[in-house]
Amino acid sequence: MRKRWMQWMAMLCVGIAVAHAGTAAKRPRYEVVGYVLGPRSGVLDPSTIAGGKMTRINYAFFGLKDGVIVERREIDGTNLATLTGLRKENPSLQILVR
Repeated sequence: MRKRWMQWMAMLCVGIAVAHAGTAAKRPRYEVVGYVLGPRSGVLDPSTIAGGKMTRINYAFFGLKDGVIVERREIDGTNLATLTGLRKENPSLQILVR
């Protein structure tokens, strides 16, 4: 009887391990999102942005003209280049323009 109980426990442990291995891919992936509302003082300073710790950065507010996203201010293009430059330390960083 003890041998049968040990076999049952071993099968249960294997079943739990297999079930646990399957859930690793289904675990929620956490996103760390930063929002840049556009600095009124001018150009963004990349040293003040923790791009290596984020998964996405939303840059607001670009405009929409004739169905095309356009800069609203002269510095928007420079700021966007600064944000995309953060991909050097975090290649999977996504930059979203709003």
